[in-house]
Amino acid sequence: MLQKAWWAALYLCLWTGTSGVSWADTLTIPFTKLEDYAERESAQAVILDRQLKLISAERDEALQWSNPEIAFDREDVGLAENQFTLGKTFEVPWAYWRNRASWRTRVDAANSAHESGTRQLLANLKTDYVRLRLLDDQLDRLSHLEAIIPDVSRVIASRRTEGHISGIDEQLVRMVLVTLHTARQQALRTRGEVDAEWRALMGIEPETPVRLSTPIPFRTVAVESSSSYAAAVESNPGYQSRRLQSGFYRSQAGVAKGRFIPSVGLYGGYKEIELNETGYVLGVSLTLPLFNRSGAQARQHEIRAELANREADAFRIQATMRVDGLVKSINASQAAMSSIGELPEGSDLTSALLQSYEEGWISLHELLNAIQVTVTGLTDYHEQLAALYADVFELEAITGQSVIELSSEE
Repeated sequence: MLQKAWWAALYLCLWTGTSGVSWADTLTIPFTKLEDYAERESAQAVILDRQLKLISAERDEALQWSNPEIAFDREDVGLAENQFTLGKTFEVPWAYWRNRASWRTRVDAANSAHESGTRQLLANLKTDYVRLRLLDDQLDRLSHLEAIIPDVSRVIASRRTEGHISGIDEQLVRMVLVTLHTARQQALRTRGEVDAEWRALMGIEPETPVRLSTPIPFRTVAVESSSSYAAAVESNPGYQSRRLQSGFYRSQAGVAKGRFIPSVGLYGGYKEIELNETGYVLGVSLTLPLFNRSGAQARQHEIRAELANREADAFRIQATMRVDGLVKSINASQAAMSSIGELPEGSDLTSALLQSYEEGWISLHELLNAIQVTVTGLTDYHEQLAALYADVFELEAITGQSVIELSSEE
């Protein structure tokens, strides 16, 4: 009865979440194609692109010339007069061209912000890809461990008739099975959360089956010293965007101060007086700076420029410190992972454990302890490897330098 229960539990675990999947309908995504796919399908990539286009549209609106005005006037006091005029209001030229140069800086800032957002998006996609792939590997290894439980049960039953097994050993086997199921459910829960976030970033519908085709082995990466990345931090698009934004606001303050005479109006037209008297009308109008000299607007832009400059300094300091922390974390993780090396194939490990137990090389207690250690070790190993690659991808996003290539496929 115990054997049947174990087999039923194992079948349920292996069957859950895998039925109904057709490989022919599966979307296969290698690691190297993440960026290409995201550019086409990612809602976040579309948002970044539209934000950039929005700034361009705002520039076009700010630099757009005002429309001309047409007017008709009739006076009938004694003699009737008809007057037709066409007028146009112009911004003073020096303010217009300075405003145009200012908006070029604003567009440059938007381009840098777009690049910064794209880098961060790609880092997040890479991190989640690695986590999903490692969780799949962990679930596969847990399945191999679960698969030997029925065989352990068979050996226990055979030894019981010979008086070599106790009831407490049988209970321990049950507890190990509970441990395996718990670890599996936790991995499935984590995978579901990561998968939901990754699909949202990638623009993949929930019902679309996906196969991540690039395996994630442990690879040693060469990182430079923290000081070597100083120039990369200075050229980081997130930092540059804030500096350019500060320059834009300073330019806008200068534009506002230059509008002592905000605008000039020119008009001309045709005038007709009764008795067939005709003539022309020419005129000019100036906006008098009596109530508004754009001083308040200039002060607002100066404050915004100072805020953007402070944000740029804070970003630079934070990025510099973050790079230092990432370099140290990557080196420490690599040292720990190098001492472990590559994990053996899941089937090889479980076969060796089962064979050792069946042939009496290890006791049941040693087998169960080995399974417990393996379950804990698998979780720790995959979490450490995922954290290592997450640090690598963040370092790439900050510095703009490629640190690792994961290109081999199954």
